[in-house]
Amino acid sequence: MPPQKILISGAGIAGSVTAYWLGLAGFNVTVVERNPELRTAGQGIDMGGAAVEIIKKMGLEEIIRAKTTGELGLSFVDENDKAFATFDVGDKNTDIGFTSDIEIMRGDLCNIFYTAANTFPNVTFLFNTSITSLHQSPSSVTITTSTGKEETYDMLIAADGFRSATRRLILNNPNSEAFIQSQNCWVAYFSIPREPQDHPRSRGYNAIGGRFIMIRPNDEKLSSGYLIVSKDEPSLRAVQRAGMQAQKAVLAELFADAGWEAMRVIREMKDTEDFYLQDVARIELGAQGWSKGRCAMVGDAAYCSFTGTGTTLAILGGYMLAGEILQRPEEPEVAFRAYEDKLAGYVKKAQSAPKGGPQLFVPQTRLGVWLIRTALWLVYRSGITRWIGGYKMPKFDLPDYPFDARVE
Repeated sequence: MPPQKILISGAGIAGSVTAYWLGLAGFNVTVVERNPELRTAGQGIDMGGAAVEIIKKMGLEEIIRAKTTGELGLSFVDENDKAFATFDVGDKNTDIGFTSDIEIMRGDLCNIFYTAANTFPNVTFLFNTSITSLHQSPSSVTITTSTGKEETYDMLIAADGFRSATRRLILNNPNSEAFIQSQNCWVAYFSIPREPQDHPRSRGYNAIGGRFIMIRPNDEKLSSGYLIVSKDEPSLRAVQRAGMQAQKAVLAELFADAGWEAMRVIREMKDTEDFYLQDVARIELGAQGWSKGRCAMVGDAAYCSFTGTGTTLAILGGYMLAGEILQRPEEPEVAFRAYEDKLAGYVKKAQSAPKGGPQLFVPQTRLGVWLIRTALWLVYRSGITRWIGGYKMPKFDLPDYPFDARVE
């Protein structure tokens, strides 16, 4: 029989990685993306564990490493920009440290995966297109797109983020907030002109009121600015669906008296075009599972994480989902269950975080700021970075799927 037709919603990291492996296996893949072009805005991200093995399998490791930010580590600083604790890039074999061995801008990584998937003649990307309705039968999935076109596919995969519109259609749940577990924390990230002190390490600064500012290396001309608010801030929630300028205005007011380089970051934020604000959340679909009939979910749409493991989970999830589909192309429901069964335990560990989440590391009070600074200083001085360094991904035994044995 001819190769099956698979539709993927979302051209981000999870969607493009899934498309790559399905394309390599010989499936006919269409990827729809609601934005008019590949969304290249976003923060610096890292990856570890099994994700590094996967990019090696894709032949992309050298390309990805060539695009890394060159960040050597993270320094925590006080109001006078004096570093009191510095944690450099961890040993790649132990994942120790706050900075991963592979630190790259989200847009660069998205473009690399998109380009790799788009080289297959059986993979097609359609931009400015989204799914508006779907209907499942025992043998197919029929969808209608925002262009008014109706198409039938053998399978549908939602890879369109933690507020996935496709997930709502698959689960027939109109509530856009269903399954989203807010962590009462907000993060804004954007590019700012680079200054000499911005390289080669990131710098992080705690201010009272649950505020945190970070400046990270990006490239020779730009740095990445981060403004973090670790509380359920009504003023931010009020502009969550508003435009960029309204969100920037609220953040400028919230950080006006934060100290350190706050005024510089606010000033440069006002002119940036790659600004993005999001509330930090976790997705747990629970008993609902990651699939329904001939439809499955991958990446943030199924298991968004706020522990810094989201990129790794997206890459691993795309590989595993494509691999299980390859194993059972005529039985998608069985393939989807196998994908979840093999990955769910790992995802649960990767999503785990200390009780209190972001509020533990970005405290509200002057005493809280003093305590977290003291704790970081003690850890730095003692040399026991391994106990509180960046999140260490649990080990995962990566299956070796026969993707080269193309579907006929």
